[in-house]
Amino acid sequence: MPDLGAAVVGLGNPEARHDAVQLLLDAGASAIPVLRKGLTHPYWRVRHMSCRLLDDLPLDADLLGELWSLASTDPNKRVRRQAWHAVTCAPCKPDGLDLSFEVALSAISAQLRDRSLRVRRGGATGLLFAAVAANPDVDRTHELIELVLRTETDETIVTRARRARSVLEHRAHRAS
Repeated sequence: MPDLGAAVVGLGNPEARHDAVQLLLDAGASAIPVLRKGLTHPYWRVRHMSCRLLDDLPLDADLLGELWSLASTDPNKRVRRQAWHAVTCAPCKPDGLDLSFEVALSAISAQLRDRSLRVRRGGATGLLFAAVAANPDVDRTHELIELVLRTETDETIVTRARRARSVLEHRAHRAS
């Protein structure tokens, strides 16, 4: 049986990363416990890649909480960005895993307040996904969009927020 723990550590080594990723992907959901340990590894690349691999696996409430905590506190913006993605990206999850829209909106809201431009841009992309969601919370999504448009200076984020607003307006027009 392959050593999945060693594979997680190998995520931090550029020479070993490809083989480590493949081994962990092949292990599927059985890799979740070692990837969970990878979330606390001292090297940021191991934490980042652990988040990235967990993104495509079924996550329970406890693991979503761990990812949320990491996304809120990790000193590395790449880790925070990937952890937020793992928490919010329903299309990446296996069929049948229902991510709460309310949780996703809360995560997007937190991303939009991050100190890193890269993380905030990810939150702005999340606004667009929230706007096209099957059952969006239109009022709350609209509030987040308007907050971004009032407070954000980055043109990329503003453009994404405008697109999300346009999608919501188009949906409202079609519904009426």
